[in-house]
Amino acid sequence: MAPQLGNYVLETATSPGTGSFVLNGAEADRRSFAAAFSSGGSVFYFADDGSQAEWGVGALTVGTPNTLARTKILGNTSNTTAALNFAGSVEVWNEIPANYLPIYEDDGRLLLLDVGDWTSGQAVNARSADGRYLRWAAYAGRQPGRVTVDASGYVSIEAIQSDGSSIWHVLADQEQISTINTAIAATNSTLNESIANLNGAISGETNARQNAGYVTGNAASGASPVKNIQVINQGSSSAYVQADIPNAGSLTLPSFDMTNAALANYAQPKGNYLIGTAANILIQVFTFQITQDNQRVAFPRGFSDKPLGICLTPTTKDLDLGAGDPTTWDPGGFTVTHFGGTLNQIISVVAAGLA
Repeated sequence: MAPQLGNYVLETATSPGTGSFVLNGAEADRRSFAAAFSSGGSVFYFADDGSQAEWGVGALTVGTPNTLARTKILGNTSNTTAALNFAGSVEVWNEIPANYLPIYEDDGRLLLLDVGDWTSGQAVNARSADGRYLRWAAYAGRQPGRVTVDASGYVSIEAIQSDGSSIWHVLADQEQISTINTAIAATNSTLNESIANLNGAISGETNARQNAGYVTGNAASGASPVKNIQVINQGSSSAYVQADIPNAGSLTLPSFDMTNAALANYAQPKGNYLIGTAANILIQVFTFQITQDNQRVAFPRGFSDKPLGICLTPTTKDLDLGAGDPTTWDPGGFTVTHFGGTLNQIISVVAAGLA
């Protein structure tokens, strides 16, 4: 906080030596330091014993008695900044030293010190401002920022220093607006072209992947098309393709990192199809024929852990059965419990678990 200045403040102190002034109270028709300032405040002071004088900044403590500590000595009549030794009575008053007075040039211009702390509330002189703020066509290499136009037609461009520490400004008049607009238009054109190229690349890549993923093939003699295609052991070192291909038709696989292959209908039970994975959950739908109680059923593809759920549905006749005690389930299969009804029929299974 800046040192404080008050009116008609004058007291005496007795034999302070080189230490703090112990204040005796205000002289006639004057005010005390305690009446003008709060305790703990920083104040200007002059001290004079009639033969020597000192001036500086002190810290006031209001109490019994009131004291003024000599925290910063700006000068004295001995031409030093050391505390003078006042052996007797001394007058102490509040006044601003010349060090803190503003200085004006002959033409009335106010001179200010260079800015040392840009977070402070001090005024900015011309030299500091010229080194701090961006001017037109200067300070190349700054990063472009926001552009605004005020009511008078002046354009303000913000730029950020490469390390992000400072914000710079440039003001442009009407003659420079067209140059700015041209630069902005060129930047927008380049940006739009880049976006168009990127979208085209994304579209082309998407189409290429879609086309590469097609599975082609029909049954012999133009019969029903290939359907119910599944991949077993997906993601492992080897994969098996199974599909419903009527009348000994053929199936052609897509080509990624493998060679195209034409496959005939596999001798797999029709309807045993892996229908997909989501969020690391594997769902398998398949059928088996139940022939006895406590029959072991294997999954077409093993789970990585005990399955989360198993649902059994008879396909032709009434049958009372279940998937057994879940504690007996394992990644490879489960045991069917038969309670009653017709055996030797096809059972549909839906099983879900971690892939």
